[in-house]
Amino acid sequence: MTSSEFHDARRKLWEDHITWTRLFVVSDPAGLPDLGPTTQRLLANQSDNGNANKPFYGDAAGEKLEAFLKEHVTTAAELVAASNRFKE
Repeated sequence: MTSSEFHDARRKLWEDHITWTRLFVVSDPAGLPDLGPTTQRLLANQSDNGNANKPFYGDAAGEKLEAFLKEHVTTAAELVAASNRFKE
């Protein structure tokens, strides 16, 4: 994989991150039926991001990135859930 291909693949993964994060932020407060699959796909995106880095930065770095991103997404989801409690 060339650096240009790596760049393009990473850009697509970040676009997916934005898309799935937005869908989660809309679905969670509204209690939409797609919340479960949306959450699963958002978490899978973090694995995709970690795996995409492994060829360039090594397995350990990819796994560390995946763990960091999953923690980031999980913490953000907790904040969204907490903010919803204030609406009740």
